[in-house]
Amino acid sequence: MANALPKRASSEAIRIINRAITDRRALAEIEKEKLMRLMSSMMRENPDSVELNTISACYYALVSDIHNLLISTEKVMADLDCGKIGYGYFTENALTALGNALMIKEVYKYMKKYKFPLNDMGIHIAELFMSTSMFMLDFKVFNELKESFGAKLNKADKINKMDDFYHFLLKNDKNSINFSSYICDVFDVISREISRKAVINYSLPPISEYDFELHNDDGYEFINFSFTFPIESDLDIVLALEDEMLLAISKLNYSSEVKTKISFDFSIGEE
Repeated sequence: MANALPKRASSEAIRIINRAITDRRALAEIEKEKLMRLMSSMMRENPDSVELNTISACYYALVSDIHNLLISTEKVMADLDCGKIGYGYFTENALTALGNALMIKEVYKYMKKYKFPLNDMGIHIAELFMSTSMFMLDFKVFNELKESFGAKLNKADKINKMDDFYHFLLKNDKNSINFSSYICDVFDVISREISRKAVINYSLPPISEYDFELHNDDGYEFINFSFTFPIESDLDIVLALEDEMLLAISKLNYSSEVKTKISFDFSIGEE
C-alpha cells in the first residue's frame, strides 16, 4: 500500500482521533496501526512539523502515554517560543491533550509562561484554565477568567461548584497549599498509572472526565472528586481500578487531615 500523502495523512489522523474522543472509547488496534503509519508518513515529510507534534500529543493523551505526551507538547510550545506559530489551533490542541491527561501542573506551567490572550481563547481552554488556576491556588487568574468567560460557559452548575471549591480553599487557608499539592499528585497517579492500565489492560478510554463537589457531613466539609467512566464500562473492572487508585494514593505522604478533606472515587456515567 502506498504511503499517505502528508496533508491527507494529517487529515485522516485527526479524523481517527476525533472519532475516538467523540465516541469516548479507546482506540482500536487497527486505528493505532493506521495512526502510526499516518504519523510516519508525516515524519518522513517533515520530522519537525508542528502539525505532527500536535497530532502526536493528542494520540499519546488517548493512550495515556504521558512521557511522550509531554515531549510532543514541549515541541509544540517550542515552536510558539521561537515565533514559528502563534497562539491558536496547535497550542490549544496541545493544551487540551494535557488537560485530558490530567496534567494540572503542566497546563499551569504553560498558562503562566505565555499568558495567552483572553480575546483569542476558546471556551474549552478558558474552562480548563479556570479549573487549573483554582487547583493551583491562583485565585487572581481564576477570578479574571470567571469574569471574562463565566457567562459564556453556560454551565451554571459547574461554575457554582468552582465557587464552592474556591471558598472551601479560602476557608481552609492553612492547608490550601497541601490540598493543591495532593490534588496534583493524585491526578498524576491516576493519569500515569491507573489510566494507563485502563487503556492497556481493559481497552477502556483514558480517564479524563471528572466532577467535583463540596459535601457537608454533619458540619464536616470536604471535597470529593469523581472520575467518570463510559456507561458501557464493566462495573467490576471500574471497581478494581478504583481499588488500585485508592491503594496508590494511600501511599502519598500527606496528613490524614488533608486526605479526609479531599476524597476521590470512580463512577460510571449515566445515559
